[in-house]
Amino acid sequence: MLMCVTIAAGCAEQKVPSEVTLSWLAPETRAAKPPDCAMPLLSALPNTDYQELAVVQVTADYDSEDQEVRRLAQRKACESGADALVIVEDRKQDSNLPPMQIGEHDWEQHGIGDAGYRGRVLNGVAIVYEDLHSNSHPK
Repeated sequence: MLMCVTIAAGCAEQKVPSEVTLSWLAPETRAAKPPDCAMPLLSALPNTDYQELAVVQVTADYDSEDQEVRRLAQRKACESGADALVIVEDRKQDSNLPPMQIGEHDWEQHGIGDAGYRGRVLNGVAIVYEDLHSNSHPK
């Protein structure tokens, strides 16, 4: 019985650790906000003047919870000093090749969009509203 449990545990799929990156699109002039700041998530670009600060990308395990993936993205957007995070992509991808065709360790070499990749990606753009941070005032 113990042997069956050991074999089953060894064959279980490994959970892919989440990775969060921030790629600056503008000079880093904004002060970071606390990691737990109230960061609004938008599903479309705002209908007002704004500046794109940075791209936030979360790659995570296929089975990661929506709330956790979004929380990771929000924390990284807070780090950029943004006013909001516009979600431009949030998708899951499951491998379309059986594991024996991929090879024992090939899953580590596959990226999002590649055959053999099983995971999740969220891409967002951290923005600041121009009118909130403008130094000019109407006379």
